[in-house]
Amino acid sequence: MFMDWLASPDRPVHMVDVQNAYGYPYAALLGLVGEQVPARVNVGICGLDSDSLDWDRIESWCARLLSEFGTSYYLEQALVALVLVGKTSLRLPQADYCLLPDDAECRRPTAALHHYVDLSKRGYYRHAWRSISARSTG
Repeated sequence: MFMDWLASPDRPVHMVDVQNAYGYPYAALLGLVGEQVPARVNVGICGLDSDSLDWDRIESWCARLLSEFGTSYYLEQALVALVLVGKTSLRLPQADYCLLPDDAECRRPTAALHHYVDLSKRGYYRHAWRSISARSTG
């Protein structure tokens, strides 16, 4: 699916998170754009048309969030969610583009891609790297 998008990027693309992880109160994000912010956007894979981005607006959102709430590890993800307001995006299926793979998925991968964050990094360091290493040397 992602490879098809790369061949013909007709809309924004992103992964689907396990929950909203934007680092700022939802009400604050809503206040910046005045409409519903897309749920569970994850930027582990993210593709946008850079020519269509309103950089002044993005900088304004960034300045407001930083001045009102301070820095957040999730600032980029929040900004991308704001950029996606009102747009139809390709939400990569979680089964194939897996965020936070569990232990079973780390041991015997079935997904096309794993995005190792938070506690799933343990599964990568204990198990998944072995299958990656075996494929690259086999």
